[in-house]
Amino acid sequence: MSGSDTKFVTPRDLDLVIGPVLEFTGEGDTRCPMEGLDVTISTTQKAYEDAKCLNHFKVIVEVGIGHDVTSSMLKEASDWFDKFLKL
Repeated sequence: MSGSDTKFVTPRDLDLVIGPVLEFTGEGDTRCPMEGLDVTISTTQKAYEDAKCLNHFKVIVEVGIGHDVTSSMLKEASDWFDKFLKL
């Protein structure tokens, strides 16, 4: 993103992009632990609230799984695409 010296979107980039975001993680994910996501989630949520489009941001934390994709995640993703990708 513009002004960022990493390849990832950072909180300072949020004013540039407010589009639909769906985030999945497992409660027991050791590769992307919740403790490391808390600040990013809360900052992103505030940006979406400020932009008055909080319904475009959703985080789903699956209990009892690690760094995996479940059938319920796939269903949520499919529903999310149906909602936001009007093809």
